[in-house]
Amino acid sequence: FVVPRTQLLVIMMMIVFLFPDIGPVRELRSLTVDQIHGSHPQSSSQHSSSSSSSYIYNIVLDAGSTGSRIHIFKFREEGSQLQLLSDGFHQLKPGLSAFPDDPQKAAESLKPLMEEALKAVPQSQQASTSLSLKATAGLRLLPGSKADDILAAVRKYLATYPFQLKGDAVGIMDGAHEGAFAWLTLNYLLGRLDKGPGPAGTVAAIDLGGGSVQEAFALPESEATAAPAGYVTQLKAGGTTYSVYVHSYLGYGLMAARAKVIEAGRDDPNHPCFAKGSSLKYTYAGKEYAIGEVVEAGDFKKCAAITYKALEHDKDCGQPKVKNECYDPDLLLELQCD
Repeated sequence: FVVPRTQLLVIMMMIVFLFPDIGPVRELRSLTVDQIHGSHPQSSSQHSSSSSSSYIYNIVLDAGSTGSRIHIFKFREEGSQLQLLSDGFHQLKPGLSAFPDDPQKAAESLKPLMEEALKAVPQSQQASTSLSLKATAGLRLLPGSKADDILAAVRKYLATYPFQLKGDAVGIMDGAHEGAFAWLTLNYLLGRLDKGPGPAGTVAAIDLGGGSVQEAFALPESEATAAPAGYVTQLKAGGTTYSVYVHSYLGYGLMAARAKVIEAGRDDPNHPCFAKGSSLKYTYAGKEYAIGEVVEAGDFKKCAAITYKALEHDKDCGQPKVKNECYDPDLLLELQCD
């Protein structure tokens, strides 16, 4: 099943806004005016004062590994419900993690996105429009206090804008929540949450990001009860509670994996994964990876061997069903150990 990434982003960002502090159990439900007004009570009177104020705006910044994006949601009140009219989307590169030693520069990199928000949201509603920023694996991979320093600078910078910034509005979304959101979003968009109770009607979600990979799929109760603590998240949707296996493999996203492959072949003067004549300097998570000029043609078999080494594919799954210190249910174990 393939769902357009723009649709996934829209629903995921709406979930992030509505449930910023998601717990073990969340219920997928329709958007209501009370939900949005509940985050800024003073807005209720503002929305009823004129025809233009019948629109409600929300802003979410997605600070990913490869770049930063902004979603400017515009809703219209229809009774007690909200209809999503538009999702103003803008993006830029690089992401916050490209400035590990300059937190202020990282924060100021968001200026073009925030300027778009100022243009999109009427001035009269900016003070009642919630703003949040969620970062992912790019920041989680930074060493020491670099991620915290960047987030502190970002919070201070965003506070200079007239939007509503709550105390927990700026932070890093952990991999488990990222995977849970992806699973919920995918199955909602495919209409799989109305296929009856149990996991049989749902589909698995694998989200390949820049710094990590999240996998999530619903488990039968027998598998869920056997899982160690921390690997199963309960999500309630359509009146059914699903036990969802969620795990994030930090360091195995697209950009992070590239760094691992370069590093794994550093002892070979002719890295087999690159074409003849190639040379590069690649920076990821504050570290530089360099390859001198490749004088021989690439070699697929040698490159595959290096890639397996980089992904630690040869590690024993062990017992009880553990790979790289990660529990995997029987549904996934066969794939990982083959």
